Amino acid sequence: LKSLRKKKNKLISLTAMTYNISYEHVGDRKDKIVSAISNAVSDVDVFGLNEYNEDWKSYNLTNRFSGFTCYLGEDGMKWHESDSFIPNDRYTEGFYNPIFYRTSKFDCLASGTKWLSSTPDKVSSVEEKKDNLFNRTMTYVILKDKETGVTFLYVNTHLSTASTEIRQQQLAILADLVAEIRTGAYAGIPVVIGGDTNEPTQGNVVGTNGLPASDYAVAWSIAKKQTGKATMLSDRTYDSTGKGWSGTLTNVMLDRFVVTKDVDVKEYRTVDNATNGIYPSDHIPLKVYLNIYN
Repeated sequence: LKSLRKKKNKLISLTAMTYNISYEHVGDRKDKIVSAISNAVSDVDVFGLNEYNEDWKSYNLTNRFSGFTCYLGEDGMKWHESDSFIPNDRYTEGFYNPIFYRTSKFDCLASGTKWLSSTPDKVSSVEEKKDNLFNRTMTYVILKDKETGVTFLYVNTHLSTASTEIRQQQLAILADLVAEIRTGAYAGIPVVIGGDTNEPTQGNVVGTNGLPASDYAVAWSIAKKQTGKATMLSDRTYDSTGKGWSGTLTNVMLDRFVVTKDVDVKEYRTVDNATNGIYPSDHIPLKVYLNIYN
């Protein structure tokens, strides 16, 4: 049945990447991050960044990668208008989840930002504690391959650090929002979700406590080939001389890709981008090589 589906339906192969570039020490690292991304995206068709704050925005990172168009999305880290409690200035800098896609390959049919809360169309959060009241978002684009007409939904998100319970709430909301987008003219289109889940347990991302396993799979678990695993440094320390982080890549998997069942994962690959033991961010890029059927 699977082989018949492949012969009947249109197919595109593409590479997606996700990378948390860190909101800290931007001035020190901006050139290193541009170089790291430029080196990583030579074979990438669409990618998302996390922790893209106002410092990155002022550096105009969205226009520094030739051949890519960026949908920046909305500032997800705004505070409620009625909230006068601001614990630390760094949390008011703005966090975006931008998505970059190759202009020569795709047309963007739709795009948007949704807050992962019960009121997704306005600045809001499911988190209750004032010391961790982040307004998390999902940014999305619907892309159409210019050659084949294959259309798919790409989502970039960054979940809470507060607790597994809150992340599960956010994932449930994300699943509902994606289901709403996949209606009408976009009914049933394939989905690729990338970003920093902040969730170390894979079963809490897809499964009983996460996105429904009937519709989704974690890319790592279904990849035909796995090259690397960890996406975040352990025992990390910022090196002001080297202008980056030192640390070790063990088994910390917070950055992930999740796909619907009509997406085949040919390879899961991490990009170890250290130079002399120093990494440009405390995360490393993660790529997935995909076949998408439509």
